[in-house]
Amino acid sequence: MVNFRLLFLLLTVACPFQDTAAGEVSVEIHAEPIKTFYPGDPAQTVFGALEFRGGLILTSPNKSFGGISALRVQRDGSHFIAASDRGSWLAGRIVYENDRPAGIVDATMAPILEAHDTSSSPLDSESIAENGNFLYVGIERTQRILRFNFGEGCFLAKGEEIPVPSEVKDLPYNQSLEAIVFVPKDLPLSGTLIAFSEAGIDASGNLKAFLIGGPNPGNFSVRRTDGFTISDAISSFSNGNIPFCKGHRCVSDVSLSTKSNRTPLSTVRSSLKRMHAIRSIIWKL
Repeated sequence: MVNFRLLFLLLTVACPFQDTAAGEVSVEIHAEPIKTFYPGDPAQTVFGALEFRGGLILTSPNKSFGGISALRVQRDGSHFIAASDRGSWLAGRIVYENDRPAGIVDATMAPILEAHDTSSSPLDSESIAENGNFLYVGIERTQRILRFNFGEGCFLAKGEEIPVPSEVKDLPYNQSLEAIVFVPKDLPLSGTLIAFSEAGIDASGNLKAFLIGGPNPGNFSVRRTDGFTISDAISSFSNGNIPFCKGHRCVSDVSLSTKSNRTPLSTVRSSLKRMHAIRSIIWKL
C-alpha cells in the first residue's frame, strides 16, 4: 500500500473534468484522519493566523499513487487537482464530517503530458500555480516551468515550457522550484509568476526567488530563518500578501515544523532594487 500524509490548505482551481486522457485511471484511496496537529496539546487548533482543520493519511493499492507535491482546491472546498513528483495528475473530491476532512472520493489519476516530450522519464512535478484556466507546474531536476490550458483540456492538456531566468537552471538538482504563485489583476506585480527555490542560496545565505514576466521581472531573495526552507506558497491575494510556508519534516510521527510567512507584494522587488526585510509570523511544533 502506498502511504501519503495530507494536510489541507483550501485554494482554488477550475476544471470541468469532462475528457478522458490516455492512461487515465480511477483510483481507490483509503483515508485515516489526523485529528491533531500538535501532539503536545491536542486541543490547540489555532497557530497564529492559521487554523488546523484536519488532515488525512492516505493509502491506495495503486502503485502509482503517492509523491503528491502540490495541491489546489476549488472554491467549494471539495474538488481538487494535485500533481505528483512521479509525473501524474490526481483529481478528486474531499468529503467532510463535522467540517473536518474525512476521505477522498471520485479520485482519478493521469500522466502529465508535455507538448514536446523528448524524455522517457516521468516529470518531477513539484509545484502548481493557477491563472484563470491555466495551470503552471514547476519541474525539478530539469528546472523548468510548464504552462497547461487546463480549463479546456484538463488531463489532455499538454504543457508548454515558458521562458525562465537563466539562474533557475543553476538551482540544486532536486531542490529547485518548490513553490510558484501567480499574481492576479489589480494587485502590485499583476501578471507576474513568482517562483521560490527550495535550497537555492544566494551569497548572503538567503533563498533565491524569481519574478517571471509581469511589470518588473528579475530576482529577489527570501530571508532564511533557523535553517528552514520554503515548502509551498498559496495564491491567496485578497489582502495583497503572499502567504507561504517554510518547513521540514521532524523525527516524531505526524509532525511538521513550519514557519508561516506573509509577504506584502508591495515589498517584493527584483534584486536590481533595494531589498526589503520580510516580516515573519512564526509557529512551531
